[in-house]
Amino acid sequence: MKAPRYRVGHLVNVVGHCAGDQFENQFFVPCRILCPDEDGNYLVKVNQADGYSIVPEDAISAYPEYDQEKPVNRNNIRIVFFGNGHFAVPTLKMLVEKGYDVAAVVTMENKPCGRGNKCCPSPVSVYAEEAGLLVYQPSHLQLKSESFLQKIRNLNPTLGVVVEYCILPSELFRIPKWGVINLHSSLLPMYRGASTITSAIKDGSAMTGITTFVIDKGVDTGKIINNLGIYIGPEESAEEVHIRLRNFGADMMDDAIQRIGHSCNGVPQSELICDFFQPSHAPKLYRNDAFIRWTDSAEVVHNFIRAHSSVICGEQYPKTPAIAGSVPTAWTSVRLLEADSATDVKIHKASLTDIPRGFRAPGEWFWENGKLMVACQDMLLSIDILQLPNKKRMTAKESHNGFRGACKGFCALTIDNEEITSEQ
Repeated sequence: MKAPRYRVGHLVNVVGHCAGDQFENQFFVPCRILCPDEDGNYLVKVNQADGYSIVPEDAISAYPEYDQEKPVNRNNIRIVFFGNGHFAVPTLKMLVEKGYDVAAVVTMENKPCGRGNKCCPSPVSVYAEEAGLLVYQPSHLQLKSESFLQKIRNLNPTLGVVVEYCILPSELFRIPKWGVINLHSSLLPMYRGASTITSAIKDGSAMTGITTFVIDKGVDTGKIINNLGIYIGPEESAEEVHIRLRNFGADMMDDAIQRIGHSCNGVPQSELICDFFQPSHAPKLYRNDAFIRWTDSAEVVHNFIRAHSSVICGEQYPKTPAIAGSVPTAWTSVRLLEADSATDVKIHKASLTDIPRGFRAPGEWFWENGKLMVACQDMLLSIDILQLPNKKRMTAKESHNGFRGACKGFCALTIDNEEITSEQ
């Protein structure tokens, strides 16, 4: 991917007819860029009309902040990288392959994982060791220790890069000469926090994105270096969006480092707040946050399920899903008519139908015309992939065959409040 020529906050002139029909007779219209998008266009705020437009790059007249054909020498930029999961690996790989001087990689301690509870390194740790990089694995408490801080000072870093890591103490992010920049999986100031992708899909957003910003004392509040808007498909799962964002993010991080190297200043997030960009929070999610509310509309439930899903390409499931460790799968508690008790069932994929709920009660679970259906507030939803306790994922048809005929019951509509409190 080629990095956008212009960036967020850039004041530009846009060809009149591209800015809006009311400007057809004007040669240029002053606008401010809110974000470039993955298609090479720009979402701009039209200053004169207090409106918005999406314009192609060739409709913009402005001086670029730096010449992309003359990058700062990457070999002279000494970087300490902080990261843990799959989202961080493409950025670290980019830094190595493009010749940045990666002095050290800081990642989390090895943690028990899988059914055998074997201690496993983070994906970042695995790649860093394969690349022959120096790896530190401090605990959260050790990040503030003088011994660890001195190790980072001794590296004499030019810049710190953070992707999918914990909040850094101020003593640490003040060490690099150019500061520390973070790659965040949303268009800030929207969705500050941990569950950015899930929150965007759950809200029915048509666009999310990535942002690089300079870390300060707040949580995801620093000045923005650049951003990129990504369109969310109507059937895309959180895993699919995660994969696209982390790959785009690596290229945008390279662009962000170059902009800092060319003395480009960050844009305060307060200057971007408008109808499109409103500050919001994306909190850490727990199991009960993934409980499906069948009294919502079918569209809301469908968005909710794919916001918690690791399914890719409609039916495949990656061996190591990136969101599985941080976002719980959507689930429901269903009691079949012939069963003695309710069973918790994970729903990995569902499809919208055009069938009204009719006389069915919200949460009613039944088999009809070769499909497993659940009634929502307004329409029926078709369940495609599900998972019973201690079982592998299976299609609805495979599940129905296992019941040998009858497949009718009711899903719980609420969770006991005490259970929510105890888990969170």
